[in-house]
Amino acid sequence: MKRPVLAVLLLNLCLLAACAPKAAVLPTAATRAEELPSQPPAAAAPAQPTPARLPSNTPSPVLPTALPLPPSGDWALLPKNVHDMQQLVQLQLSSLGAIADIAYAPDGAVLAAAGRSGVMLFEADTLAPLRALLPAAPYNALAFSPDGRRLAAAQGDADVRVWDLAAGDTVLLLPEAGYSVYFSPNGKLLAAVTDETASSDWNAPTKTTLRLFDAQTGKLLKTLTAIAPFDSWSNTMPETIGVFFSANGQRVQTASNLGDVHIWDIVSGQRLNSSISSITRDRLSSGRCSVESTYGSTFLLACFISYLDPPCTEDNPNCNPVGKLRYEIGTWDTSQIKRLSNQILYDAPGTFNNLVYNAARKEMGWLQNGQIHFWNLGSPTPQTPIHSLSPCPQCEYMHMALDPASGGNTLAVAYGGTLEVWDVPSGQQLSALKGDTRQISTAALGQRGGLPYLAAGLSDGSLALYPLGAASDLAAAPDPTASRAAHPKMVRRLAFAADGQSLFSADEDGGIQRSSLSDLSLLRTYPSQNDAFALALASGIPQVVVVASGAYSQEAEFRLLSQENGQTLRSLASPYGRLETSLDGRWLAVGLDQPTLWDLSTGSMLRQFSPPQPGTLYSLAVNTDASLLAASQDQAFIVWNVNTQKSFSIPTDGPTATRLAFSPNGCLLAAGDAGGYIRMIDLKTQSVAAQWQAHLSPLGGLQFSADGRLLLSLGSDGTVRVWGQPGAHLLPAGSAPASPACQISGPPLTSTPITPTLSPTPAPATPTPTQVVFYRTLMLTDPRTTGADVLQLQQRLRALGYTEVGIPDGIFGEKTDQAVRNFQQRSGLVVDGVVGPLTWKALFSSSAVPK
Repeated sequence: MKRPVLAVLLLNLCLLAACAPKAAVLPTAATRAEELPSQPPAAAAPAQPTPARLPSNTPSPVLPTALPLPPSGDWALLPKNVHDMQQLVQLQLSSLGAIADIAYAPDGAVLAAAGRSGVMLFEADTLAPLRALLPAAPYNALAFSPDGRRLAAAQGDADVRVWDLAAGDTVLLLPEAGYSVYFSPNGKLLAAVTDETASSDWNAPTKTTLRLFDAQTGKLLKTLTAIAPFDSWSNTMPETIGVFFSANGQRVQTASNLGDVHIWDIVSGQRLNSSISSITRDRLSSGRCSVESTYGSTFLLACFISYLDPPCTEDNPNCNPVGKLRYEIGTWDTSQIKRLSNQILYDAPGTFNNLVYNAARKEMGWLQNGQIHFWNLGSPTPQTPIHSLSPCPQCEYMHMALDPASGGNTLAVAYGGTLEVWDVPSGQQLSALKGDTRQISTAALGQRGGLPYLAAGLSDGSLALYPLGAASDLAAAPDPTASRAAHPKMVRRLAFAADGQSLFSADEDGGIQRSSLSDLSLLRTYPSQNDAFALALASGIPQVVVVASGAYSQEAEFRLLSQENGQTLRSLASPYGRLETSLDGRWLAVGLDQPTLWDLSTGSMLRQFSPPQPGTLYSLAVNTDASLLAASQDQAFIVWNVNTQKSFSIPTDGPTATRLAFSPNGCLLAAGDAGGYIRMIDLKTQSVAAQWQAHLSPLGGLQFSADGRLLLSLGSDGTVRVWGQPGAHLLPAGSAPASPACQISGPPLTSTPITPTLSPTPAPATPTPTQVVFYRTLMLTDPRTTGADVLQLQQRLRALGYTEVGIPDGIFGEKTDQAVRNFQQRSGLVVDGVVGPLTWKALFSSSAVPK
């Protein structure tokens, strides 16, 4: 029987929250154990190669039976009580999100699904949820052990996690092991694979690295490598799509999306042979391949080949070729480089994007034009499919898995947040589950009616309000008291207005709205051409700061708009950059590489600051009275004394610094990085008072509540967590401090304002650009592609004058897509928004075409 979708979603949330792990705040190395009498012990780390990478991801949520003062005696977060912080509330729309992979357990009883928000286990026939595996994080590949007792999943950062399914606990964590994962048939080995370019040249060959681990202990046994040429003609990087062990476990093979096959001897680690497909790299043809196998002696490697018929060349100018497609379906031996059979289907109706294979019946099912067609490969000349399914006719790609216990009669498919089970012979759907694929893209803390509230902006443009005080059960996320489909696109920023009655929001196209806190009904829209905005209260007049014209250029103009009527109160001309206001609303910080500080009451610029090292700033923060300014840059957090302009830096020890937030009392700076860690920096001692891994994804947002009792963190996977001392979220909201409790310096001295130097035109292109390290082909995808190569692309586009790319943030969004297309058009390239080898080369050549 099918379960109601709403009930299943609520059960998912409850399952996720109920399994929340208990953990400890990780103290810094300088912290002495005897200083933490109330700190719970850290969870024991299972055996794995680098135990330091298995910290618990959240401090323990503990609900007091009454509401006494917390152990420190103060509700506000201070350096002396920061170790008492715990996770109080977690908010996540779905415990799964958009599905990235599915897999059946060997006995067919359980179906696992990996998604942008975590991994879920379902009852295979009914899709009733069984368990959410923690910790939650974006996972993209799954593999069951042959005995079905363990499940391995690869995360987006190449970490591989292995769970014991009976207990639901992590037993192995393999850092930076690979982007896909596989068990050997005997279950003794765990394989993980990565593909990367062998050098910095844009057309460098691809290096495949296959790592073999002991599946019980996680010990790295072998590292196997192979090199394959880059396909410059079809603009495709070879990427491993399958790993296959021989039946005796002595050899292992990899197969790529271009049909390349490599084989190694596991005992010696020697690469025995390689088969490099020439067809997919020929100037007159190209193709893409898919693979599928169960444990056995063969695997299927099927490719669709696009080719010219006849194969004309420049030597025959009168030739008039016709583009055609054919399928080449090969069965390969897992113990040697040998194709056992090969079938060619000519005049194919279209490309296929994924496949499944039933070796016992010799039946292949592939996804083609939104339908799944099954073919009998046992026939010498298969002409028509024997079965066809239509789960999602408009879908270009679906994840598929055959139930091994059904003999190939049952197929699971996943697309977006939808999971379905189908009977193949009859073509009937057996069960279905539709999950919420939206993510929380931004969040803010505030108060309504004197109670603490959390506002969330969603990836579909919706707004929602959550009462923190209603979460009497700390393991369960609260229900929203109000929600509205507010914006046409993803919400990027939120801020509670000073009047305590309204909420401001901005989407990724810069549309700004003011909504009522009572029901989120629309009160007013504001003119904007950009997503940067901040609230300010200057001279007692609530205002909205908006980038109104010349955004992303050296001649940007910031307009202060009246909150009440939207009229322009003042305009500020400044080079564009990150945008933040001080907590008292009088001061504005702007900057992309050299931050500047403005007095909003007079419209004058006061200071310009230079980071210790040149580079792009990822975020800014200004404390309550603007005596301190902070910025995140590369692998460090920088804090300036506004009056003396002296600074100190806190390193991240590797990950990129991302987000910052000053506490209202002026004592702490919360700093988040791309590794999901939060550091609480004591501003007086200029040291880290505490740190812990708050998320298993990059920190996308940090904010203190106005009373300084709570800290909000947002992971890039869409998970919001609220931190504080036990019970702090259940109290009525307090008032903002009248003056900083920790006075580091005084407010900015305004006697010698500095006028910024503005360049009349965008900066010219760098004549000798840094050679790009080509990792992969980039394009607009959902979910968005992120990475250092995206950031380098955006920075280069801006340097060439394509300022429509927006702020370089390492996320390939619609603005980056438009800038790429504009560059391609001006450079005489194919205008498709795809950054492949030709576009990479043109961008980073000395003759790159500026705008």
